Amino acid sequence: ARGGAEYGPRALGRRSIVADPRNAAAVDRLNRLVKKREPFRPFAPSVLAEHAGDWFEGVPPSGSPYMSFALPCKRRDAIPAVCHVDGSARLQTVGGEADPRWRALIAAFFALTGVPLVLNTSFNTRPAEPIVEGPANALAAFLHVASEASGGEAVSGGEAASGAGGSAQGGAEEGAEQESAEEGGIDRLLLLLGDGRAALVRAPSCPL
Repeated sequence: ARGGAEYGPRALGRRSIVADPRNAAAVDRLNRLVKKREPFRPFAPSVLAEHAGDWFEGVPPSGSPYMSFALPCKRRDAIPAVCHVDGSARLQTVGGEADPRWRALIAAFFALTGVPLVLNTSFNTRPAEPIVEGPANALAAFLHVASEASGGEAVSGGEAASGAGGSAQGGAEEGAEQESAEEGGIDRLLLLLGDGRAALVRAPSCPL
């Protein structure tokens, strides 16, 4: 959750929940545990623009930067979590003009898996809630979902922000580059892959 708020019918990377598109089980988990909605509801892919034509049919020359087009999937078996039952996907193409951090995250996933796209859905965790606005909202939403899944007690947004800040500071490696919250930046991204792997990658130096 960073930068100016997005508006419109789709999340475009600044306030998104991201998952591994290769993992078909992600659809059930996201719909049932996170979004609290009908099990048939699909999720969208965000794909590096230069690779979109390899994975989807009929990509227009101008791309689909705002998830405006539902197109047939070429490799449905490889990315089942983002292909609807009719074989289509409402994709977002992420080109050089896109948010650098969003593009960097997808590029890092591509480097690790050979798949140049991720599952992208709006970061709201209950039907009656709007998309999160800032980091405190995001942490509170995340901990609410974790609490419901584990049967524990939810943590308030203030406690979440305080606890996360203390944990991150305590666990920082000696000599590692850090940017303060006041400066509004981060320099690393943690990618959790559907096959159980995790990777810590350096993000481009641009503001949150």
